[in-house]
Amino acid sequence: MGALYDEKQIASIAHEIAETIDLASLGMLSWVFVAERFAHFFPGSCASLVNQDFVHNSINFLESINIEESYLSSYAKHFAFINPWSGIFASMPSGTVFVTENHLPANKIADTEFYNDWLLPQGDLLAGVGLKIDASPTDLIYFPVHYSSRLAEIYDRPAAEVSRHLVGAFKRAINAANDRQRRNDEVTSGAAVVGRSWPAIIVDSSMRLYSANSEAEALLRRGKVIACKHGRISFGSSVFSQQVASAVSNLAASVASETTECVWRDPRDPLIIQLSRLPKSHPMVPNLLSERTKILCIIKRLGRGPKQPDLTALGELFGLSRSELRLCLSLYAGNSLQEAAAELGVTYETIRDRAKVVFQKTGVRGQPALCALLARYAA
Repeated sequence: MGALYDEKQIASIAHEIAETIDLASLGMLSWVFVAERFAHFFPGSCASLVNQDFVHNSINFLESINIEESYLSSYAKHFAFINPWSGIFASMPSGTVFVTENHLPANKIADTEFYNDWLLPQGDLLAGVGLKIDASPTDLIYFPVHYSSRLAEIYDRPAAEVSRHLVGAFKRAINAANDRQRRNDEVTSGAAVVGRSWPAIIVDSSMRLYSANSEAEALLRRGKVIACKHGRISFGSSVFSQQVASAVSNLAASVASETTECVWRDPRDPLIIQLSRLPKSHPMVPNLLSERTKILCIIKRLGRGPKQPDLTALGELFGLSRSELRLCLSLYAGNSLQEAAAELGVTYETIRDRAKVVFQKTGVRGQPALCALLARYAA
């Protein structure tokens, strides 16, 4: 069997798997086929493709072949975070290939929960290799292949060599994923701030700026209320900057909360920063990398808000009540339905029903179209 894995055969196997990676990165194949191709050339093995976030202790992506679904599920929920090999993986340079028998043999972790409750029950899959690629601080890609310890002498060298040949293909896939994410960010971030009369920006969990409307750009140019240095947003007060950054980080990580706000009670220039987590997209091409959570920040300078338009003519034309006109003014100021409900002191259900009536009376479909109509009458 050893003769199968001469240098020519290793190069041929690596080329075929690299082609599969390229196709998967374009959405032409599922990523599971990358694992399947590797396992095919090393009979009796199981292969996985994992993206793990060691900062937030989460699994961003997992595909595998020849591992039972129950074991995959328990790995993603628990065992990934107590895997003794992961700590070594995380500390190794990007592009490194890990060989269990050389770096940390399975018998050295035989007293761990991971070994006894997850690895050993699957049989003799105690040997293996794994390629590690750092895609970002929160995207560690690793491609482990496990097989019987009896096959280690035959598989270790060729499997490690094949893995080393795949570094370039994975880097191409990561670049492609980043390019798609940037294009998606430009579309979604721009759409979220356009048409808002208050200054509005889009940031990620680390306060990196993605987009700003013209009102926010004017504030950034002046650099007193908000500033952007090295691509990250800060406010005039370092204390308030830390408060907003903490709120943004917590909101990005929250499972339940979708909105919050920060208040700066400076008597000279009081601020309210309304924060809303943007929904994540559902790309047609499965992404090897995790999508960054984006936060919409609306900057309201109390006492310096945009002048409210006179919508009397609009109300008379479409027969809008006073409460319906107040809703229109709130939406025109850039508020969401949830924010309008809070501002007007009514429940979200009430404001949603009121918005439906306004849409019906004005003949528009949705809030963006209504705001465009309001802009015409406000001019």
